[in-house]
Amino acid sequence: MKMQMTLRFQKILLAATLCLVSTLGGFAQAGWASKTAFRNAETQVQKKIVAAANKAAGKSSGVSIASPSQGWLTDAADGDGDKMITGINRYINWLKNPNGVSKTKLKQTIAADFANTNYSSSQRTKFADQITSMYGPFKSTIKAGDYNAALAFLGVRKQCLEWAMTLAIASGGRPKNYGAAEVTDSSRIRPGMALYTRNKSHAMIIVDVYWDAKGVPTKFKVAEANWGTGWSNPPGSVPWERIVQTKRDTLTLSGNKVVDYEAK
Repeated sequence: MKMQMTLRFQKILLAATLCLVSTLGGFAQAGWASKTAFRNAETQVQKKIVAAANKAAGKSSGVSIASPSQGWLTDAADGDGDKMITGINRYINWLKNPNGVSKTKLKQTIAADFANTNYSSSQRTKFADQITSMYGPFKSTIKAGDYNAALAFLGVRKQCLEWAMTLAIASGGRPKNYGAAEVTDSSRIRPGMALYTRNKSHAMIIVDVYWDAKGVPTKFKVAEANWGTGWSNPPGSVPWERIVQTKRDTLTLSGNKVVDYEAK
């Protein structure tokens, strides 16, 4: 009888252990989660986010849309959208009636419209070049405050946080800004979550996690938009040239935090 009880207890203990191991993602296996299946993307939302992020690699991050309610910033922030609209409308009116003004002079005036901003002189010139590279004539000017129309006219693409959040939302996740709570239990980290810098300067989506033999996440592979050195306001790529990249795979938790797009 005692032996039967002992065996029964062992079976119960084994079942409980297996259940716990399953919950925590299986037995630790060193390597990338996508290769070992250890603590890989588990939920449908996580899987959709990873698939969508990988599919976006090398492509445009998509036209930027101003959405203050979701918490992301666009290139129209800090009054820059008004400068864009002024320059765009100046160009549209010039197309209808140049009134003797040369295109060179027009571009100089448009560049000057971006005075008193954080854009450098060369960036102001790039804005003028971009605006005047569009072809018309256009039926009407852009209304004051219509920043989405200005962003679309210029072909401005999504910055890092906007791209990450919109992709997560489209995959069934929740909008998570830089101030969102972090995943403090590292064993709960999964591909399909976000990796945000603690200084709130960059947002990325985790597409793979490298786990060591002890079950510790040692590095992340990410998908990200607006990562580069071609622009300074905000830092990253030229606004209308932003593409999604999945090249970086050595990021760690140092200076970063993981955010779960499914957490309430």
